[in-house]
Amino acid sequence: RLLDQVTALGGVLIVTADHGNADDMWIRDKNGAPRRNGPTVVAKTSHTLAPVPLTIVDTRSPQPWHLRADLPAAGLANVAATCFDLMGFAPPADMAPSLIEAPQPAAALSSDEQL
Repeated sequence: RLLDQVTALGGVLIVTADHGNADDMWIRDKNGAPRRNGPTVVAKTSHTLAPVPLTIVDTRSPQPWHLRADLPAAGLANVAATCFDLMGFAPPADMAPSLIEAPQPAAALSSDEQL
């Protein structure tokens, strides 16, 4: 339903998370069982090494955005600059760089490349 509304308004939808711990939500003992504090299972609130998803849907552009290939250690610190890019603003210089490159218009085919 959210995507339907964003599409109807011609907007951008960004979905991400900040922890990446959905793979294991509980602190575990040495045998792998969830640790308990009385009857309550103890929640894990620290970050894990699991990847954190980032999905961008831009209904404004027929050309796709591309992830930058020159950011091998990219992470959550890059999301703010990415939001600036998507809003059409230049990110401040002290931010980690954006994760995306602007969409490029489709190149016109030369006469000898046309089918």
